[in-house]
Parts: sequence; C-alpha cells; structure tokens
Amino acid sequence: MAAVDPHEPRPDPDAAAGSARRAGARSAAARARRRANTVVAVTWAVAGAVVVLYLFFLAIGAINPSQARAATIVVLVLAILWFAHAFRRLRAGGHVDHVNRERRGF
Repeated sequence: MAAVDPHEPRPDPDAAAGSARRAGARSAAARARRRANTVVAVTWAVAGAVVVLYLFFLAIGAINPSQARAATIVVLVLAILWFAHAFRRLRAGGHVDHVNRERRGF
C-alpha cells in the first residue's frame, strides 16, 4: 500500500457541482421558484399601481365614487390586500436575492 502524503490536496467530489453553481447553472426547481417570485412581485406591483392610478383620477375629479361603485369597491379591496401584503413584508424583513446581497457585500 502506498503512503498518502497528508499535504497533497485531495480531490473534492463537490468541486464540479460548485463550479457549475459559480458559473450560473441553476436547477429547474430554482429557476421555477425564481420565476414564481417574480410573477408574485409583479402582481403586487400592478395591484399597487391600480390603486395609485384610481386615487390619481379621483383627485383630479375624473372618477365619482358614487357613480363608479363597483370600481371603488374593487380598488378598496385591492388597497386593503396591498397594504396587508406590504405590512407583512415589512414585518418579515422582505426578500433579497442572495446573489444581489453578495454583490452588494452584505
């Protein structure tokens, strides 16, 4: 049996997987999760934009809430859901991608 030199580097079985991760290769599940997070974020952004747009038209007098009851109720429900989501996000600390966090040095 040959003697093993303790100072000789050993091959790392995870080296190939690590280099693939560093190269940007992601699993299908990670890509799907990231895509789903993006869709959810866009949905909440659009909901907030609809509320702000309604408030803008209300402020300039283009919308009368008593004549547009259905739109007013829909926007009120959207606003409540959006504020609940924003409050929950603030309490939970929000979501920051690890890639972006590492890029900024955190």
